[in-house]
Amino acid sequence: MNTPTFLDLLVDSGFQVSAVCICISCLYFTLIRYYYGKLHNKIFLLLLMDVLVSALCNIGNHFVTPFLETSAVARFMQQAHEFVYFLSHVLLAPLFCFYMTLVTGAFYRSNPRHKLYYQFPMFMTVALVLLNPFTKWVFYFDENHKFVRQPGENFIYLVDLMYFLVEVVLVLFLWKAIDERKKRTISYFFLIVALGTAIQFLFQGVQTELFAEALALTGVMITLENEDGRKDQRTGIYNIQAFVSDINIMLGAKHPFCILCIKMRNPQGFMQIVGQANIEQLTRSTAGYLTTMVPKHDIYYTSPGTFMILHDSQDDERNLELAREVYERFQQPWRFQEREIVFQASVFCVEIPND
Repeated sequence: MNTPTFLDLLVDSGFQVSAVCICISCLYFTLIRYYYGKLHNKIFLLLLMDVLVSALCNIGNHFVTPFLETSAVARFMQQAHEFVYFLSHVLLAPLFCFYMTLVTGAFYRSNPRHKLYYQFPMFMTVALVLLNPFTKWVFYFDENHKFVRQPGENFIYLVDLMYFLVEVVLVLFLWKAIDERKKRTISYFFLIVALGTAIQFLFQGVQTELFAEALALTGVMITLENEDGRKDQRTGIYNIQAFVSDINIMLGAKHPFCILCIKMRNPQGFMQIVGQANIEQLTRSTAGYLTTMVPKHDIYYTSPGTFMILHDSQDDERNLELAREVYERFQQPWRFQEREIVFQASVFCVEIPND
């Protein structure tokens, strides 16, 4: 039997190679654009790396297949690749479900009991995979080195389906709080992933699942993870559109939060003092100070001379202390353009829904 060439093996792994290329491109774009400040940004990176590792494992299996009859190393690599693939891939559905709770605001409505219910199926599937080398409940390779699906894999698919249905319920429950762009993106993701997974489940030789997931994550990156429209391009600070969107998510989730408003008095007078050309530098300097108090992604520049801080805290004393510290800082002079200037500002603290 002729040994397949490198190109033949690459062609046979077409869907997997495509998934790898898509994931690497998405990772590169996300990292160079610095879209990883919030928790859901970090979860999105984990989703990309999960699909990337899974695709690389499948490609590795394609490349060792011609040598299974003659090489013990190849047989070991086949087992190792499949084990790592399952171990990473069983985490994909719960990770994306968690991602959805963050972008829709459902995360803020969960309590410790909900989180336990959410995590338990994931731990079960991980345990199944970890025990598989001893139990063969998920898969094994027969004497001809062919993959044999066991009931445990069907159980994993059922758990994935459960997480998928949870995501659908969350989206429908919070539908009114989700903007149109997110609605279209979420619907697109569900459709593509469901189609790719169904094809691979029904036709095991057609490995479309990872390619569909990578393709759907690209749509998520372009719409949900792309924050160009949420930021002021000159200062890099979140704008009024981002503020309104994040407020709607909090309100839709009925989650208590605090808003700090820092309003500079007579901003037109400041422009005359520092000059119109330097107002952006002043804005960045002010935001730089505020980032020492709260994370940068909690700061919004809504209008000239006005900053908003969306503080996810139910600690009344901490909220008031934060407002007091900001107010006291603005009573002191700022070093700007080799001179000291006092920027008078009013600070307001509003707790929702208490106020």
